Amino acid sequence: ELEVDLDFHEAHMIDTQDAYVAGALQLAQNMFTRPDRKKVLLVLSDSVILDAGKAAVHSAVSSLFGAGVKVFGVLLRPTAAFPSTAGAAEAAMLNVLSDVREEHFLNAEIEDLKGILGTLCDPSQQFG
Repeated sequence: ELEVDLDFHEAHMIDTQDAYVAGALQLAQNMFTRPDRKKVLLVLSDSVILDAGKAAVHSAVSSLFGAGVKVFGVLLRPTAAFPSTAGAAEAAMLNVLSDVREEHFLNAEIEDLKGILGTLCDPSQQFG
């Protein structure tokens, strides 16, 4: 199912520059209730997160961090070339990631996402 979703997103990827994450982060707070599980949230975006500096995002991120959730992020781009919005998109994404932000962040082509997801639990990889 994930592969089908990724293929659809890759085929229909557009640079809308209007990503918002506050609502998703608030919903995510309710997903980490089992104490016997690792708490990891992966934020994916293909554009600038416009509400990254807003109070609602700060509050949601603070709650997630307080619950021990590690937040990782992948900024997706359609091609190997970096779009003109890459710097702003990276800065915004870093605002929602946990403690060692640069280590919890990747800027990648969407076609590389399947490989990245395949390394999430590998301790020898960046997101392991």
